[in-house]
Amino acid sequence: MIGGGAAIVLEPSGRPAVLSHGHDRVRAVVPTQYCTRRPTVKLHAPSRGWFIASLVIAVIAVLSVLTPIPNLTAYGAWVAILAYLVLAVGNLA
Repeated sequence: MIGGGAAIVLEPSGRPAVLSHGHDRVRAVVPTQYCTRRPTVKLHAPSRGWFIASLVIAVIAVLSVLTPIPNLTAYGAWVAILAYLVLAVGNLA
């Protein structure tokens, strides 16, 4: 759906068209260049080092929830988010 209740559909020719509120008539034809998206960020599988670092941080987060670890138990969720961010950086690097 597009703002205003319009939807992008494909005409029989394969061209995208914008329809208004379920009506069958075409209001405007959207150029194909605006409907196709090319990825701007190239993702890679994380290297073994990034993956192991993320895994170790995630295990520390789980352990801090299960057992009291001084200065870490209160921040267990933040440590888990840190592990996810390390993994995301590994995908971009």
